[in-house]
Amino acid sequence: MTDAKRTRPATGSDVARLAGVSQATVSLVVTGKTAGRISDERRDRVLKVARELKYQPNASARSLRLGRARAIALIVPNVANPYFASVLLGAERAARERQHAVMLLDTGADPDWPDWVGSILATRAVDGCIVYAPDPLSTRQARRLGRNVVLVEGTWRGAGSVQLEIASGIRAAMDHLTGLGHRRIAHLAAAFDQETFRVREATYRASLEAAGLAFVAGYGVRSRFDIEAATAAALKVLAADPTPTAILCDDDLLAAGAYKAAHALGRRIPDDLSVVGFDDIALARMLEPELTTVAIPAEQIGAQAMEIVLGLVDGERGRSITVPLELRVRGSTGPARAGRA
Repeated sequence: MTDAKRTRPATGSDVARLAGVSQATVSLVVTGKTAGRISDERRDRVLKVARELKYQPNASARSLRLGRARAIALIVPNVANPYFASVLLGAERAARERQHAVMLLDTGADPDWPDWVGSILATRAVDGCIVYAPDPLSTRQARRLGRNVVLVEGTWRGAGSVQLEIASGIRAAMDHLTGLGHRRIAHLAAAFDQETFRVREATYRASLEAAGLAFVAGYGVRSRFDIEAATAAALKVLAADPTPTAILCDDDLLAAGAYKAAHALGRRIPDDLSVVGFDDIALARMLEPELTTVAIPAEQIGAQAMEIVLGLVDGERGRSITVPLELRVRGSTGPARAGRA
């Protein structure tokens, strides 16, 4: 039957009939539950017919039948940070493949976020949640989030988790700078007392020690994730004596502030100052020169976290994975100049 002749929306029965399979097979395909049950050839045939018929599963009816909301909450500390936009993109793509929607919640600086988020989850508006947990959760907080929970950069018994190799990323950045001959390396740190940033600072200091370098108090300055604040903080770092030849930044937005400070002082990147960021958001490739940075595969993290939480919704046990981070060397880093190492 062609689209021109069709007078009603296609149904699962139509797809099953034209694909030569049962309705149960169609259901397994559209809900992404084919692994170990249906061959790839049969799955692809069903998907091809579904596309040709422009078949749209009745999400409302299926949700009522299964007692599910068909939605997952993505809970982040700052929706204005471009990094979380990429996480959301990956999560939404993975959710869409399984006929789920994503509800985005911003916890901001509210320390009581588990309480009001828990209240939302208790209404069954969502089937589970992905949580960027900047600090360890208490027992009470974790229980408020319910059963189907995946923590990113956090852990809790029974919950799924996605861990990032933050320390190895910082070590790679520091090894890169010391390998270029830099001995006066500053740290433009995030002004947040959270575990991920505590790890970055501790690893920075440990890397200095491993390279036989002393920590200089004037080289450690904190800033909010704001270009103006980061610029002011970087100007303070660059006023230290002796002047640093390199700056390691906790975030690409902070690195952008270091660029502005260097330009204001007439210092060239990387000739006079090498800069390393963290995250590899789109901004990193917009800067001139392009920013050397520790890349976090944000879309991949969002997609993998979504797969884990949907597995929990389907009754699977929570999985934990660790995502390696990669240093991407670009034009913002170069050898320390003679006499200025």
